[in-house]
This record gives sequence, structure tokens and C-alpha cells, in this order.
Amino acid sequence: MFFFSQISFYSLEKIPPTAITATSTSLMRIGSAIISVLCLFFFVLSLRCTVVLADSSVPWNTTNGVSEFIHATNENKREKTKKGRKKRNRRSPDDSVRLLVKYNANNYGKSYFTIFEGNSLIKEFDLSLSHYSVASITVSNKDVDLFQNNSDFELVEMDHEMRAFVGTTNISIHTTTTVAIGDTNGDNSSSRQLTEQQDYGISMVQANQLTLGDSLIKICVVDTGYGEGHPDLPTAGLHGVEGWNEPLGTYGKWDIDVHGHGTHVAGIIGAVGENNRGVVGVNKDPNKYSLFIAKGLSDTGTSSTSNVLAAVHQCAQNGAKVVNLSLGGTGRSVIAEEVYKDLYDQGILIFAAAGNSASDETNYPASFENVVSVSAVDSNEAKATFSQWNNQVEMVGPGVHILSTVTTNNGTNFTYATRSGTSMATPYVAGVAALVWSHFPSCSNNQIRNALIKTAKDVGPTGCDSTYGHGIVQAKDAYDLLASEGCQAGGQSPSPLSHGSLGGCLQNDNLTAPSPPPSCAKGKTLFQLALLTDDYPEETRWDVQDMTKTIIVSGSGYSSRRSYHHERHCLEDNANYYTFTIYDEFSDGICCSWGNGLYEVKYGEAFVYTGSGNFESEESFSFGSTIDQTLSPSMVPTIKFCYDNPEWTINYKGRIKTCSWVADRPIRRCRYSGAEEFCRMACGSC
Repeated sequence: MFFFSQISFYSLEKIPPTAITATSTSLMRIGSAIISVLCLFFFVLSLRCTVVLADSSVPWNTTNGVSEFIHATNENKREKTKKGRKKRNRRSPDDSVRLLVKYNANNYGKSYFTIFEGNSLIKEFDLSLSHYSVASITVSNKDVDLFQNNSDFELVEMDHEMRAFVGTTNISIHTTTTVAIGDTNGDNSSSRQLTEQQDYGISMVQANQLTLGDSLIKICVVDTGYGEGHPDLPTAGLHGVEGWNEPLGTYGKWDIDVHGHGTHVAGIIGAVGENNRGVVGVNKDPNKYSLFIAKGLSDTGTSSTSNVLAAVHQCAQNGAKVVNLSLGGTGRSVIAEEVYKDLYDQGILIFAAAGNSASDETNYPASFENVVSVSAVDSNEAKATFSQWNNQVEMVGPGVHILSTVTTNNGTNFTYATRSGTSMATPYVAGVAALVWSHFPSCSNNQIRNALIKTAKDVGPTGCDSTYGHGIVQAKDAYDLLASEGCQAGGQSPSPLSHGSLGGCLQNDNLTAPSPPPSCAKGKTLFQLALLTDDYPEETRWDVQDMTKTIIVSGSGYSSRRSYHHERHCLEDNANYYTFTIYDEFSDGICCSWGNGLYEVKYGEAFVYTGSGNFESEESFSFGSTIDQTLSPSMVPTIKFCYDNPEWTINYKGRIKTCSWVADRPIRRCRYSGAEEFCRMACGSC
């Protein structure tokens, strides 16, 4: 700028006075333009230099310079984002927190009513799951730790969010019939009736080759509700459709679907066939199956773990054999996993959507081994672009542009629409399970499940894989297998039934029991740590120190986000006590806004501690023989512990496998001859 100023003044001295004004104006305009161009050039150049300098440590590959530069820049940007992220938005101490608890109903002679009604710290409680000694409670954030270390409670967790896996929707495609509520016969249709259409998914799963058997089977749909009165769906009056919603009606009524998601799912399972209207479901004769609707999701399509569990429990209480869950969430619940195990042991077969995030992330309840995880394919039998994949995916079904029944106008009108999502694939698989099971009522849920995976159409890579599982479910082929070989084609029915449940590619009809593992040598006690990392696992480390502050064991360098890590060490008994400390480099703990991390520690059989992960830079506690002796009964935590034993083995298809093998495939478990006691963290059997 100084250089350009000197030129301007020198020129002005030689210009006649009469021309100064005009000339100066012109020069100023030209100079301004030149200065603007040069400034822009240097500004862009400075940005370029800044980016290059920021990544100067990255080797430049002249053969592929552009792509490597972009990759390096993106990596640098990601690292800057991580380092510059805001700390978790922590709740204030008085904010309300909803917890899921498993309580000891007979602990110290207390009844469950005394436990909840007599505790002044509990703002609200819901005992809908008292059958499982489970409740949801609302407390202040500052009081959470008091419940985690309260002997009245066996296990305390966050009551995680659940949601419908809603994909793309296209209303008013193909046949459109709008019917006012109460017009069950469809006489007030706003458009002419067109010939019944069959979605491509019906033939893909062979539902058009098999009709329902003589055994009336009950199917339960846990979702946003049901379009009672839709002219193409079974009704309460004509077909005995029943339902449930939580007593207070907070989430709405089961027979009104404001959202529309539940009605679409129900139509895939059982839209009425051969009625010359609309669409046809997998089970097209409503007189040969019964339908139960449990409103586990709100009118907005959201919910919580406890509300979904309460809905599934109602399915079981009302005799459902097949349950469809086109919903889920990323939060893993040990309590929920136990409930689903119990339901499986009751002989119920539950199917859940894997998720629509186009990633290998695990959602729940789909990723529990006692629940069948379903992903989606398109009309060409190729993986749906949105469909999630992981080692828990067990089967796939049609899930792209699926035509089915829906509600509109806040549930007051009925029509049809195409939707996409694993929410659509799941009812195809669940519907086929009911269709096949209706012919073989004496078969167990485990045998029907195994028959379905043995006859699934293999797509993608040869054999079972994390994208397609065992393949596309096939109704007629599964029927033919069971008709030819009987229920034994699906293997034995172990007792309990969950002993035959592994899930994903591990699910098969020929499993053997493990042998019990050895314990620590005399003079030593077993220390066990189960750690669930958050979204930034590299920031987490821990150690165990003795009385002299010498580090005995430690762990760090974690790289897998939201994954379980298991430690098992034998500690000398001669120390008076040990101190466990967990650290977070970013000083925001391992829970809440960046993944729901937590940890559990066990020392022998006498002391158990569970940390919610809600700390800042570090959290410590002491344990050992001296500490144990000073604890009063009310202070001793009784939270059930998850752990893996590296000496545990299983003979799987002629090969010896260990807990580390199970842990390599998250959310897997084998429960034979007490196996849940030895691989509890990897198997989730807490």
C-alpha cells in the first residue's frame, strides 16, 4: 500500500490544476480495482500456504498428490475438530435424570413398594416391568451415584432413548385410498378402488408360495400405533385385533397412529389379501392369525428403553409368539438384555431393525443375541445403501421402496405409501417366521429361527457375512425343510432356550457346551475390569496402585469407539488395599453426550463397583481386604458384574474358541453350562 501511495502522489504533481479532479477520480478507481485484485490474490495465496504449512509434516506423493493432500487435509481437519470440540453439556445437579433399575425386592425384608415409595430422592417411578424386578425412576442428577451404590438396587443404568427407524417416505404413490376414521368398510373412499397390488418383497421372500397353517399364531407389533379402521388391515371388530398403551396415555392410544410408521409395518406383516384393493401382506388371511398392537413409541416416533420393554412384555402377556421391533437406539442396556433373554426363554421370537445409518454401528435391541437383527436389501437383492451392517446381522429382507398401508392427517385418514428402511425389512422377516411357524406349532422359537437361517437365500459373499447375515428369508424353503425333517431340522431345544441363541453368523443348530475356567492361584485374588469406551476411546486410561502408590496393572491406548474392553488380573492378597483410578484426558468423563461409556470392577467375589462414567478428569476408589471389612451391608454395592474369562473355551464346529474370539465380534454370547458366567462381558449376559 505504501508503494502505491508514492506513485499516486508523484503523478498528481505533474497534472494541470484543471484536470486534477477528473484525473484523480479515474486514478482512484483504477487503483482501487488493482488493489482489490492483488489483495484477493495474496489472501487466497496466504490461505493456501496456511493449509500446506499446517500439513507440512505429511509426505507429498507426486504420483497422487491431489488425493493424498486432500486425505491429509481431512485428517488434520478431523484432528482439529476433535481437539476443539466443546466439553459435554453436563446436566446441572438438580436436573431430572431417568434411570432403569433392577431392584432387590426381598433385600433386607423390603418390598418393592417400600423401596420406591419410601425413598424421598425418587421423584417418579414406573413399575410396569415389576415382573422382571425392573423399574424406571426419575431422580436428580446429583443423586445418581447414590442409587448406583445402594444395596436395594442390583443394577442401575440410564434409560436410553429409542426411536423408530424411519426411512424415506413417498405418500400418494400407486393406489391411494383415503378413508375417514370410523368408516371401516371404506365406503367413503375419496378415490376409486384399484386392483390389489403385490409388492416385490412378497415374492422375494416366497410369501406368495405359502399360505397360513391351521394353527392360529399371534403376532405383536411394537410401534407408533395402528390405523384401526384402515380398509386393507384387520380390525378389532371383525378380526379381534387387540392392543395396549401405557395406562396414562402419555404416548397416545394404540389404535390411532398419528405417526404412520406402525401402520406401514403392520401392513407388511398382514395387509388383507384377495379383497381387490390396496396391497397384500406376508400373512394375507386375517382369520388365520391374530394381531396385537403395543404402543411402545410416542406419536413422534420416540421412546425409551423402559417403555419399549413394557410394550414387549405386554406382547408376551397377551400370548404373542412373534414380536416385531422396527425401532432401536445406540444405548446398550444390560437390564434390557436380561429381559429379552427371559422372553426368549418363554419361547418368543423377536425381530428388530439393524438401523439406517449406513455404518457398522450396533443398535439395540437388534444387537442382543436373543433378538434377530434384520438388515435391508433392494429389489435387486443388493444391500440397501442406508442399511447398517455388523456381526450381529442375522437375516435380510426387502426394505427399499416398500408399498404398504399408512395413516395421514394425524391418524384420521388411511392411504398407502412407499417407504424405505430396515423398519420395512424387519416385518418381512417377522411375518415369514409367523407364516412358517403356523404350520409347525410344536417347534420351539429356536428351531424356527434356525430353520429360517438354514434356508435363507445366500446373497453377497458366499456364506454368512456381516452385511447380509445368512441371507434373504425364504418362506417356502423353510416350510419344506421342516415338513421333510420335522422340528429337529432346526436343532434341539435346549433348556433354557437362550442356550441355543448366539445371533448373527454364530447362530446355528449345532452348538456344544464350554468347560469351566480355572481361577487364580492360591494367595491371589481375581481383579476384573469391564470398560465401555465413549466416542473418544484414546482419551481414556486407568491403573491399579497398591498402598505405596506403585502401579500394579494399567490400561490405555484404546482405539475402538463405543466398544467393550475386558481386563483380568490376579492380584496378591498380601496388600492391605488397592486403589483403582480411571482418567480422561479431555476432562469430561466417558459418558453422556459423546457416547454412553461406563466401567465395572470386581475383586474376587466380595466387592463390586460400577462407575457411570460421569466424572471429569479422573475418578478413584479403593478395594481390598481392609476396605471390604470396613463396609457395612448398606454400603456394599450388589451390582451384577460383567466379565470375560480368557480360559473359557467352546467347541464350535470342531474348533476350540475362547472369550477373545467372542469379544472380536461384539454383542455375541454363548450360554451353555454356565457359559454366561465366564464370557459375560463379550456375551452381554449381565
